[in-house]
Amino acid sequence: MKVDTLTSDWEPPEVITRYFAGGMCGYDKAGSPIWYDVLGPLDPKGLMHSASKQDFLKTKIRDCELLREECFKQSKKHNKHIEAITMIYDCENLGMKHLWKPAVELYGEVLTMFEDNYPEGLKTLFVIKAPKIFPVAYNLIKHFLSEDTRKKIQVLKSNWKEVLLQYIDAEQLPVYYGGTLTDPDGNAKCPSKFMTESADIGFGVYLKTKIGERQKAGEMVEVVPNQRYNSHLVPEDGTFTCQEPGVYVLRFDNTYSIIHSKKVSYSVEVLLPDKGSEAQMDDLGKKIKEMDVSKI
Repeated sequence: MKVDTLTSDWEPPEVITRYFAGGMCGYDKAGSPIWYDVLGPLDPKGLMHSASKQDFLKTKIRDCELLREECFKQSKKHNKHIEAITMIYDCENLGMKHLWKPAVELYGEVLTMFEDNYPEGLKTLFVIKAPKIFPVAYNLIKHFLSEDTRKKIQVLKSNWKEVLLQYIDAEQLPVYYGGTLTDPDGNAKCPSKFMTESADIGFGVYLKTKIGERQKAGEMVEVVPNQRYNSHLVPEDGTFTCQEPGVYVLRFDNTYSIIHSKKVSYSVEVLLPDKGSEAQMDDLGKKIKEMDVSKI
């Protein structure tokens, strides 16, 4: 494996880039890059059935090399030596599926690789939204960590947003994590996540053209084209930018499956990052309230 050219000559398989949640976003107050690992949406079993262990290890090495390159850029920019990163582990919805033995063993290999090759690469690791099962998960992997690395881990309590802002300026921290950082377009964001239990499902997003009336899919504006997803293997997640205010419909389509019904679990969050969007949505809400409820 040519580590020096891994960031330019190799791309991870699509299943890894699509279903691994997290990445680099922003810098802490000292100029160090910030890396996010979002554990909840991960389906370890589905991912490991869809890509090889070697691909996962290469992906993590590639991530480390990208972060090392970013530290070098920050060192030149700030005219000081920056060699370590800040990490944020979002443990919301961490559960038993993440403690699947092959996944824990693979994660142990990743940690061993990190300790052997990037021992000074971590400055601080913040664990946020840790559930009751977190101590169990930590005990399974802590023996892969050096004593120095363990000392860099901070498990934050319910005031985690306030603590993060002590180390990271608000403009470098995403709104979702208590800061003010949004995408450059500043439009409302609608992150969503869904999974099915037994087989694939169709999914699309539509904008209603008639408020207060039932509409079929063909009568609405299709803003995210309907297509089938293998969400029974790996949970689907994504973000959609609402270009205009309105009533958006998330449609799960099982019309192609005559025999099998599907059970879908999903979560949706709507973020309104600017006052203009809020005012538009308030006006829309008033119009809806003024309509005859019997027509809805």
